[in-house]
Formats: sequence, C-alpha cells, structure tokens
Amino acid sequence: LNVRFITVTDTIKRQLMMQERPRVLSRAHMVYDVRPTHSETELVAALKDPGFDPSTIALIEEDLPRSIAAPDSLRPAWNTAITAMHDNSIQLTVTTERDGFLVLSETFYPGWNAYVDGNPTRVYRTDFSLRGIVVPAGEHSVVFRFESASFKCSLWVSLATLALCIA
Repeated sequence: LNVRFITVTDTIKRQLMMQERPRVLSRAHMVYDVRPTHSETELVAALKDPGFDPSTIALIEEDLPRSIAAPDSLRPAWNTAITAMHDNSIQLTVTTERDGFLVLSETFYPGWNAYVDGNPTRVYRTDFSLRGIVVPAGEHSVVFRFESASFKCSLWVSLATLALCIA
C-alpha cells in the first residue's frame, strides 16, 4: 500500500523508531499487466509469488471484458492526480498513453461505484483488497463514489417510519 513509514523496534536501545520505507506505491497508479485469478487459493498464491510486483501487475478475481495485455519492454507514460477527496467520494484526473488499469490504494467494499468521464464503469476487487478499474487511453476524469443500495433503502424506510409516527 502507500504506507511510507513503519515502526521498528531497536532491541539494543529498547526504543521504538519510525523508519521510511524505500519503495512506496502512490495512492493511485496505473498498471498494464492485469492477471485474472479464478479462486482465492490461486489469488493468494499469486500474491505470495516472488515475481509479483504490485507496481506493474494487478491481480483480479475474474476475467476483464476486454484484454489489457502485458506491456512490452517500455512502460507507457501515465499520470494520476487526486483532485478532491471526501468521505464518500474521490475524484482523480488520469492520463495514460494506452488502455490500462487504475489501482486505487483504497479498500474494496461493495457500494463503491466508479465513473470515467461521467460514464459508469465496473469496480474490480484488485490484489485481494484494493479497488481497480479499466481506464481507456487519453485524459479522463475519474470519480469513485460510495452509493450503497442498502443505505438508500434504509433511509427510505426510516423516512417512511418517521412520517408514519408523525401522522
């Protein structure tokens, strides 16, 4: 994840210290090698594989509707910038030279929806616990919003109950 510092115990001095990690992923990054897995066992094995590099590979639990092939020797240029972040939404600007897969270092949870240039797109459970979406080549506005159907249903039931109590 994008954890920059970790705590380390110095057993000789008996102190707890902060240490900067040498390699940290950004909060949102593009990958161009998406590998589907078809069981949790297969996914966990792929995550533990020494050849797995989360900065270049995304593991998802199903097949993509369109292929994002493993890149040739040159990685395409890309840029992601978070433009706004609120409790229930994240807005980004994403630029990529070719179709890719945006991985957000945020926990996957049902109810999160994604929109690329205002059009809904599927959110995939990525690398066991993160969110990921397909992003076509070009510059795009991406929005993740928490829009839980159970919350909306509960809200309407509560409002109807309140109206009944008032009546």
